[in-house]
Amino acid sequence: MAIEVKIAAFKSKLSAHLRSVRRGNELVIKDRDTPIARLVPYRNRRPRLQVRPATRSVDDLEKWLKSRPRLNLKITQTRR
Repeated sequence: MAIEVKIAAFKSKLSAHLRSVRRGNELVIKDRDTPIARLVPYRNRRPRLQVRPATRSVDDLEKWLKSRPRLNLKITQTRR
């Protein structure tokens, strides 16, 4: 549920209102009776790199890599 405050009350108790938002509350700032802004808590995005526990051992990985057919690629040099 959002807390509604008028601009003057918001300005006079800015620190208290910011603490309330930090705790998870939403704040609607009004100019007389017209809502003009909504202040919501900042949510961090999920980290870009996520470490997951291994599902198999390194030995299993090596066995799997050895069982795969090898590609015969020929690398040739081209002259310009």
